[in-house]
Amino acid sequence: MTNNVIYGGFRSKRRKKDDRENRILRCEVSDRWIQLPTATDLTGGGIDYLSLDVMTSGSNDKPRKICELIVNRTELIALINEIPTIDHRGTENE
Repeated sequence: MTNNVIYGGFRSKRRKKDDRENRILRCEVSDRWIQLPTATDLTGGGIDYLSLDVMTSGSNDKPRKICELIVNRTELIALINEIPTIDHRGTENE
C-alpha cells in the first residue's frame, strides 16, 4: 500500500520558494502580503525607491491591491536592521 501522506513542511518550503520567486512577503497571521517590485526606481538624487503593493485575497480568491507604499530602500533596510530581537522562547516551570 502506498503512503500518500504529504507532510506540511514540504508545502511550506515549496510555498516559500514560490513566494521568493514571485517577490511576495506574506503576513504570518492574515491573508495579506506585500508584493515587491521587479526593480527599484533610482532618482537623480541617488535615492532608491521601492514601490510596495499591499495585497489581499479578493472575491474568488483573486489578488486585490489594498494600497501602494513608496519607500526609500536604504531607509527601509536600515530600519529593519535596527529592530532588536526579543527571545520569547523561555523555559517552562522555572
